[in-house]
Amino acid sequence: MSLAPWTGPAVARGPWLQLYLGSMSDRAVVQRVRDSKRLAMPGVLFHGGPRGLERRAASWANLARREGVAFGFAFGVDGSKDTDGTELTVDEKGSAIAGVLEAHRDASFSLINAEIAWDTRESDDDDTSEWGALRLGEIVRQRAPTVILGDQPWFAIDSHGEERKNARALKEGGTFAGFPSDEFASWMQFRAPQVYFRNFGAGDPTAYRRVMAWHHRDWAKHDGSLARLGLERPRTYTLQGYGHHLRPQDFVDALLSVRDRPSILWWDHEFAARWPVTAACLEAAGRIEREGHASAGRLPRDCVRSWQSALGLTGPQVDGRCGWGTIERAGIAVRSW
Repeated sequence: MSLAPWTGPAVARGPWLQLYLGSMSDRAVVQRVRDSKRLAMPGVLFHGGPRGLERRAASWANLARREGVAFGFAFGVDGSKDTDGTELTVDEKGSAIAGVLEAHRDASFSLINAEIAWDTRESDDDDTSEWGALRLGEIVRQRAPTVILGDQPWFAIDSHGEERKNARALKEGGTFAGFPSDEFASWMQFRAPQVYFRNFGAGDPTAYRRVMAWHHRDWAKHDGSLARLGLERPRTYTLQGYGHHLRPQDFVDALLSVRDRPSILWWDHEFAARWPVTAACLEAAGRIEREGHASAGRLPRDCVRSWQSALGLTGPQVDGRCGWGTIERAGIAVRSW
């Protein structure tokens, strides 16, 4: 279930904290930015709609600069209503996104997040379509041609369309019929599918391996299809930053599996009470690396086994699973958060 070696842009590796601003007060945003620094995370991504970020990107960017934290933006492009009550068109979304990217050239990278609205067309004039994805990219890239961009498509892409038997030209439908993954890929430097395995059971011991296998199976096929038009891109994961209180070992394993590249950690403040769990897992994964147990190419479970042995655990305790017993043995106190 491993990813191909990272050949993507030179962005700081490790989990970037994607902050869903719609769930957070300004005070909470400040705290999470500071937490990201305390945990030695590479940076934060401020997530909002194009209009919302157009209004407040400068204040969020200035916050990150004051705190000495690298930053970027994540644009949710599903919305259909503008602030004046009219339809928010692809052209307007693209203009707002391009304006933010132009104004903040020191952003490390940014993301485009397209989900439900782009899965089906409501009518003939619905621009959340294959054509709309190309138009959005055209507008953004005209004004921000060199900005590093990734997107966050479905982890199980086969459930959202099908590969075309015969690839068409991109403007005629491309390689994939359904969600415009191929059209978005045409203006991205990397992909970060949302591999939210905890949605399949907080305590289910099979969910992590099952969902990861599902994801890799779908995307091996999809990447092969995209490659027909030169649209295959380096991949990483977007992971959930919550829901790991019953099985921290799965989260730590996932973090270690993408330690050689930038990854994305989605944070919804609805789960604020669980932040100490997230922080403990991030600290554990970070220590495994910093203390020399995660050499290049070593499998996550072998990284954990090495750390467990160094912590003085023996016998069946050295199982390669970074559960609460291992985290507590390392002296990582959840309550300290």
